[in-house]
Amino acid sequence: MKATKLFLKSASICFLSLMLLFLGTLPSMSAESQKEVLVGNLHPLTGAIAPIGIHISKGIKLAVEEINAGGGIKSLGGAKIKLIDADTEGKPDLAMQECEKLIREGVTAIIGAYQSAATFTSTAVAEKYKVPYIVPVSVADEITERGFKYVFRNNGKSDWISRDTIDYITYLNKLTGRKSNKLALIYEDTIYGQSTAKAARKYAADAKIDIVADLPYPANAPDLTQVVMKLKQAKPNFVMGAGYVQDAILILNTVKDLRVDLDAFIGIGAGYSNPQILQIGKAAEYMICLDVLHGDLKIKGLKEADDRFLKKYNSQMDGSCASSYAAVYILKDALERAGFTDREKLRNALAATNLGIGEHGNIISAPIKYDKNGQIDFHFMFKQVINGKYVSVYPPDLAPKAAIFPVPKWKDR
Repeated sequence: MKATKLFLKSASICFLSLMLLFLGTLPSMSAESQKEVLVGNLHPLTGAIAPIGIHISKGIKLAVEEINAGGGIKSLGGAKIKLIDADTEGKPDLAMQECEKLIREGVTAIIGAYQSAATFTSTAVAEKYKVPYIVPVSVADEITERGFKYVFRNNGKSDWISRDTIDYITYLNKLTGRKSNKLALIYEDTIYGQSTAKAARKYAADAKIDIVADLPYPANAPDLTQVVMKLKQAKPNFVMGAGYVQDAILILNTVKDLRVDLDAFIGIGAGYSNPQILQIGKAAEYMICLDVLHGDLKIKGLKEADDRFLKKYNSQMDGSCASSYAAVYILKDALERAGFTDREKLRNALAATNLGIGEHGNIISAPIKYDKNGQIDFHFMFKQVINGKYVSVYPPDLAPKAAIFPVPKWKDR
């Protein structure tokens, strides 16, 4: 009996030793052994700003479908991207919780989160757990100014929004020989609006443009009549408006109702560039807005992507949607070069990204080459609502038309 037990014990030890030796000879979990790559889609999918989050998500999902249909991530043996949705509801605290949930579910990377406030909190969570996070929309300066190593933004900063808007105002004046130098700021009072307004004051002073009204308002305010009344009393030449789509619609409708005459209303951010704006008709006509890009810009692959989006969703991309679409292709490029789903290796591949305009799905108007803070060098474009449609009007080398400026007075429309 003792001999039998000894034999079984010896046999077990030998078997375990052989198994350990066998496992030690297997390759590490690499590109080739993956069947899918989990990617988090962290956006507002319910709540007041859900229409924008859903629109952005459509761009992300279209890119995922195209990549998967084209053979997936080839360096990962054809692994398909599997998108996992997470809903911020537009709440920064919930964005943190949902980000943690995505990380627990094993995502390799995250794309999000539209609002600067939600992106600011959730990127801190991703950095803590060393999960690559691509920011295609949010513009608050601080997002890429905290020394983070896992956060990458393929968009500009709020400081540059103001820089480019003031430059565009100067360009319009020079182009038409005007000296319109009175500017009003109207903006929602979260981190997005506040940071944009702060930068606008700096660049306006440098350009000798006078800010005649500085009008913050509560995010999601139900009525902005009093704010727009103050705007009218200030008699500016230009308005620079920063807000989300519901308050942008409210402001433009109120400007129309109160007959506020301007040389130009320049909206900045996804609120004014969202296709929902077109539904308010004459209130939006001639409005100029800053954006990441628009489908009629002369960029390789942009029109084709916009056409595919229109065919699938019966709507055109706006800049936020197109930038998010491009983010998926930026991620694909990094995964192909990394050859692993290991988060650190992917982070290093993202940091080494160098995609030219129109190259490998980069449909935005800037090369994707990140600095040490994960920020690209970027200049925004401008489009105008003409005959009920957005038309790109700047920069002149990429846009098909010049802006109608100054815009007609309300009595002449």
